[in-house]
Amino acid sequence: MNKIVLFFLFLCSYLTDAPYSFDVYKDAQSKGWDVVSLNTGVNADYLNSVDKEIIFVTNMVRSNPSKFADDYVKDMYAFFSGKLYQFPDEINYTSAEGKKTVDE
Repeated sequence: MNKIVLFFLFLCSYLTDAPYSFDVYKDAQSKGWDVVSLNTGVNADYLNSVDKEIIFVTNMVRSNPSKFADDYVKDMYAFFSGKLYQFPDEINYTSAEGKKTVDE
């Protein structure tokens, strides 16, 4: 279970990393996610934008784990080289277990 949690946290950090100008809401909507119902933190003034995105991504995973895996996790698989996650033109991440965690 800890492996899944760590991978989820890694994925959240990737999807919500502001310098990459990735709009998690537009991307999710383009993939058929119900952004309005999943965006439960949108009106929480005490949260910053990253906190809100993490809540949104968490809701995506909780509402439909298999769709989330199909839409996001499977695409990431090709960018693992051993324990190193190398996404083109972005920061490389080192994982504790590499592809093995994605397989689970």
